[in-house]
Amino acid sequence: MVRAILALAMVAGVWVWPSGGASGPPPMKSGLDGNAPAAAGPATRPARLAAERFEAKLAGIAFTPPEGGEMTRRRGIVEDVVRFANERQGWTLQVTRMTLRSPQKLVIPDDPVTPNLDESQGGLLWQVKSRLLAEFSAAQVLREDLIRAGKDGTLTIGMLVCRYHDGRQVTLRQQALVQANEQLYYVFDYQTTSSDRDPAEDPQIRADAELFARMLDTVELLDLTKQTEDANERLYRTRALLVNITRQKMEQCLAGDQYLLVYMDNKPIGVQVNYEEPVSRDGRDGVLILQRTLVEPQPGKPLLTRSDLFVSFDRKYESWTTTTAVPGAEAGIVVMRELGFMRMTTRRVLDRTSGAVDPRDPKQPPMKLVELRELTVDRETGGARRKIERELPPYHLPAAMGHLLPRLVPLAERKTYLFASWVAGEAEVMRRYVDVGEEREVNIAGERRRAVVVEDRIGLEGSVVEHYLTPQGRYLGSYTPQTKMATVVVEAQDIRRVFPQADLERPRPQ
Repeated sequence: MVRAILALAMVAGVWVWPSGGASGPPPMKSGLDGNAPAAAGPATRPARLAAERFEAKLAGIAFTPPEGGEMTRRRGIVEDVVRFANERQGWTLQVTRMTLRSPQKLVIPDDPVTPNLDESQGGLLWQVKSRLLAEFSAAQVLREDLIRAGKDGTLTIGMLVCRYHDGRQVTLRQQALVQANEQLYYVFDYQTTSSDRDPAEDPQIRADAELFARMLDTVELLDLTKQTEDANERLYRTRALLVNITRQKMEQCLAGDQYLLVYMDNKPIGVQVNYEEPVSRDGRDGVLILQRTLVEPQPGKPLLTRSDLFVSFDRKYESWTTTTAVPGAEAGIVVMRELGFMRMTTRRVLDRTSGAVDPRDPKQPPMKLVELRELTVDRETGGARRKIERELPPYHLPAAMGHLLPRLVPLAERKTYLFASWVAGEAEVMRRYVDVGEEREVNIAGERRRAVVVEDRIGLEGSVVEHYLTPQGRYLGSYTPQTKMATVVVEAQDIRRVFPQADLERPRPQ
């Protein structure tokens, strides 16, 4: 299908395009014509697809990537679908999901009968090309058109192929904008090392184009209907839960001093000490969680983490500090420090649903007050500082409540919930899926016990953490099957028997 189209277009030389004027996109050309003989000479880069198909359920897309690429995924980040790369072979494939605030066509036709249509920015394909040319002004545009491809051949795809010098390297960049609708696109960005040779005479360029085309023939958009319905049902239950988490409920969940042994493969590797209490901080009543965790997953490589988490009882304010010390290759100890705070504010915004006009000022558009949760996180790693700001959804879960969450959800019946939580490892606010299961027999670090299991994961496809609680809500521990790590609530003397020199003093506020 598309592979034959691209191969013919390449060898025919129809991929040489003018850069286009500033007023809008150039006329579209299919690139289907031409039938020149293939250039002689072998390609040095493999041109085969992988044996396994890649599927991103949360993002809603599946395809078969090139063979031999190392996969990198940011769990739960729906916009960053996946990245495949092979440094030795000189190629990368980045797949992202682009959600637009307003509908945008791939191309806007230059139609004189639509004089009121604003074409100053062109279509989405033209905008992508303009941004690339702004970065690489000498780039050679080899292809810019629309095709039909995909697993069933019905997907509309905008194709942009450019070649440019990036430092000392020549890069062939093939981009495909796969349209789900006019507000949702998937961008396939395939970059390969190239040469200055005529595209019609370069066998490697032809091979790269054929491989990219074969991959586009495997693209499938997944049906997100059930996923959306499940998320909506979870959010409905989450809103009801958050309303019912009162000050009394939160105070009842607090354990005071708490000691946990940390296991890997049923072997103790460290200690976690928690202290939980109701306090008043910054003029607000709330919950304070202090944590100190020291683990040694590998001999001679300890990792120490200290956390100070506070949230007000009304969830309108939170603050936290987390400091992690790890062994560095040369500098000894590298410290990562994270300081975050969230506060709720009110803002006047345009009320698009109301037709009411203020009689005192008829020209003033209708406005309304809305509550906004704004998060600010300052991160410092190895001397480098970064400030991150996010606007939070109503179902955001403050860090201190995230620590208490398994104890806050009702355990009497099976229910599912959806929250939004800050995830330090990804430096992002991500969806957190929580499923309350049934009481059953479980294995906690080699000991058989009966417990209610609460499954907890970051992102729809994230690793599951199993939390174990008694039917009355007392926390017993946790287990992560993927990493085989477990935590078990114990008494202080139990830790002394395993780690006689362990620091069991109450953690101090940071």
